[in-house]
Amino acid sequence: MLTREDKVRLGRLTERDGAGHHFTDVEDTYWLRRMEDAGYITITRPVHEQTGMPYGRGHWHLDVAPVVESWFGPDGELDPKAEELEALIVEASEALDPDHQGEHWPDPIAWDGRHLTEQARDLIAHLQTLCEEYAHSEDVSVARLEHLEDLQRRMEAVLSTIP
Repeated sequence: MLTREDKVRLGRLTERDGAGHHFTDVEDTYWLRRMEDAGYITITRPVHEQTGMPYGRGHWHLDVAPVVESWFGPDGELDPKAEELEALIVEASEALDPDHQGEHWPDPIAWDGRHLTEQARDLIAHLQTLCEEYAHSEDVSVARLEHLEDLQRRMEAVLSTIP
């Protein structure tokens, strides 16, 4: 689970900080591995072409996933609207696939790191298509259809407030 502190740390994470320190000298190895495994960062560990020996940690390169940038407002602080949008994405993902089987929508834990607004737009389109299909189905309860339509509306409302 990604905490608020994790998000703040990811937002400040750079290959070299203002004092010139490499990220491997500043950040906890366990935390870096956890963020990398979750897909929020990519660490490139170069290997010497001729010898096959890996270069030292000071030569590693860091890339932060675009989704991290979408968590922050222009002031550099965590954006409450982005947090609300992220919560709606998780809620909609849970509603579409409560057993996390990836049948109707990818598990939010397995996001591909795209910007939140891109994820939300794709999810809104998916919800809209699904609601149109469900409207003509006798196998889907009215309550489920209304819940999915409500999620779509709320996500559109939040998305419209994000530049």
